[in-house]
Amino acid sequence: MWVFHISAFARKLSVMKISKVRSIAPIGLAVIASACGSSAVTSANSIVALNAVSAESQVTKAILAESGVHMDIRVTQNGVTTEQGLDATKTNSLRTITINGQTAKIIITPNAAFINAPAPILTANFGFTSQEASTFSSKWLSVAAGNSEYNALAAGSTIANIAQAVALSSPIKRSHAPINGVSVTELYGQSIGGKLALEVPNGSDLPLLGTIASSSIDVTLTFSNWGTSAKITPPTSAIPLTAPSSTSTTLAQPTSTTAAG
Repeated sequence: MWVFHISAFARKLSVMKISKVRSIAPIGLAVIASACGSSAVTSANSIVALNAVSAESQVTKAILAESGVHMDIRVTQNGVTTEQGLDATKTNSLRTITINGQTAKIIITPNAAFINAPAPILTANFGFTSQEASTFSSKWLSVAAGNSEYNALAAGSTIANIAQAVALSSPIKRSHAPINGVSVTELYGQSIGGKLALEVPNGSDLPLLGTIASSSIDVTLTFSNWGTSAKITPPTSAIPLTAPSSTSTTLAQPTSTTAAG
């Protein structure tokens, strides 16, 4: 999977057990972008003149060349809608996740992942008990790089991940109506998240609109600010999650918790 999935892992908070973490948004990839506010870069070798395979390769190369992008994601599954925002660079990311009016933040750096979430999300999506969630609500928690928990949180967070996510096997190039007055070319094929229809503005190599929809999930995503690297500041102090063994993870008691941003 590309992004927005947190795998189940057991936690031990001091001497209190925490149940398995639930996925914040277990999605297969989909992409949708709005013409409004997009800053797709015009290329002399846009995909209009290329066949489907070459066009797909050109889009992937164009994404990999970018320093950053903002994505707004909307996921609907089993009647529940989750909204996310992702600022991704080549190495860092900031994700905001809103569920039932509650918002959590996840910051990814090469060295650690940082989580800040209100009590309802800690209990519903991270398996905290009510007491534990109250104690650690809206405090920054950190997970060091180099373990499966970090890898799960960091999945899909960089420009390279995005390029991989929209890569299509056996792409088909087909016509599509203009989007908000912008002429686009559609590339359609199998992505790592399912069947993806990816719209790219004529004269550009960077995706503008795409969709994946199935009987169980619909995802929309808005790309904007291609080539702009957001300033992502990790917290200067956080409560560390450490892994003393392969089966036990402990959470230090809170000291100071200076939040990012």
